[in-house]
Amino acid sequence: MARYTPEEKIAYQNELKQFNQQLTDKKAQIGKLEKEMKDDTYDLANYYLIAIVNEHLESVYISCLKSKACEQYLKKKNDDFLNDARKAYFKALIELEKIVGDFVDTALHENQDILKTMTKMDPKRVLNLINKLKNSLTEISTGYGENNKYKWSFVDMEGRFVTIFRNFLDYKRLSVNDPRDPFFPENTQLLNMIKIFLQQVSQRFREKYLIATKEVVDIKAAINFQEALRKITALLGPQEDAETCKKTIDSWKQMLEKEEKIKEAKAKEASKRSSRSKSKSK
Repeated sequence: MARYTPEEKIAYQNELKQFNQQLTDKKAQIGKLEKEMKDDTYDLANYYLIAIVNEHLESVYISCLKSKACEQYLKKKNDDFLNDARKAYFKALIELEKIVGDFVDTALHENQDILKTMTKMDPKRVLNLINKLKNSLTEISTGYGENNKYKWSFVDMEGRFVTIFRNFLDYKRLSVNDPRDPFFPENTQLLNMIKIFLQQVSQRFREKYLIATKEVVDIKAAINFQEALRKITALLGPQEDAETCKKTIDSWKQMLEKEEKIKEAKAKEASKRSSRSKSKSK
């Protein structure tokens, strides 16, 4: 027995047709922008990349709408639409990493030359971009539900997003902290957000390490994001937060060293047992 009416199926198919056309239009627009960027002679590549990112994020939103429509009308989830949204989001991250890099452990002022190529990306536009990235990631994650097979891979996506966010900020401008700056409210909001996001993603990588993987790369990522937060608070305050970060980093490093020693001891013991077993069999 169908869980949906014929009318609901028709309504779903009509909406799906509209959404698919919108995605086709987005794909065409991305192709157009890529061609224009290739032919560009005015060093506007980074602006083109940001425009392409916006198209990818619109595609994320449309794919999530397709998923919601499926649940609304057909009373079932369709992970294929959410997978399309994930792919579009990854493409957005890749384009942004071409601009600001994918390293979270660089010096805070190392991005000044990059920012000089994008003077029109003022703090208000940066804030808008960051909110789009955050909201898109939330839409995808919410669509899949809490206990999904991509649960821990979302931590890596969050890490890449937060790294991009961290690298888009003008720390020279933030350090002035001048209320007369026309973008003072946006800068204040951006600074508060990056502190929160760095703390959250650091803890998420720690959870991933402890609960899911026990992979050294995950706890090292947690430490790197905590160190990124320490650098920002050491430069911009409050200093007590920087001290807290340092204590957290030291604690996690000690935990890692302790667990690595335990692993080494177990490996040695296993090697000894293997050697004894081989000796007895001769």
